[in-house]
Amino acid sequence: TICSQGTYYFFYSLLRRAVSGGSERHATLSISESIFVSSLAGCINVLLTNPIWVVVTRMQHANKPFVQTVYELYREGGSLNAWSKGVLPSLFMVSNPVVQFALLESLSNLLRSRGIKRSTVNMLLIGALAKLFATVLTYPLLVVKSVLQVSGPSNMLRALISLYERHGVWAFFRGIETKIAQSVLAAAILYAVRSRLQAFVRRVVLFLIKKQAALK
Repeated sequence: TICSQGTYYFFYSLLRRAVSGGSERHATLSISESIFVSSLAGCINVLLTNPIWVVVTRMQHANKPFVQTVYELYREGGSLNAWSKGVLPSLFMVSNPVVQFALLESLSNLLRSRGIKRSTVNMLLIGALAKLFATVLTYPLLVVKSVLQVSGPSNMLRALISLYERHGVWAFFRGIETKIAQSVLAAAILYAVRSRLQAFVRRVVLFLIKKQAALK
């Protein structure tokens, strides 16, 4: 999770800065710009980290060590097997951070327009609310991805049909309470810490610029 979210935040910040013309401090992205940046960062994150998630899911399901799990995946379909398993629902799940960050931008802009201070508590609440909505909306895709990665049906459509026939609609939301408790808290803390760090770095940079100007 740390690796995945760290990768996503890195590319999101990089792309956000590029879209805003190189300045993230005063940039206010529109909803369409936020969706574009989030989608692209999400796709890059999926393609880079999906093999890790395949291995982790297999290890949790079969309770086997890392080396044995990697070897079995290679024997099943070659070196590309780990990359491709569950990658389609994972790409669809890009909508999770898209929804999350679109809401984050909207709520942040709302606070800014009303002159409300971006305190740590406000950042925690915004981060938690955005992640909660995104998680409930996209959780069924996570269930399908896990089924595919554990060696279930050969494609996404068959996995959807199989789950529905065996367990009904609620099969797509099984275990969601654990996911909410885990991801919502982590996302809220991460967003709050990220906001505080950005503010700190900006203050340090401004201080150094002023100090350098005073010495001239």
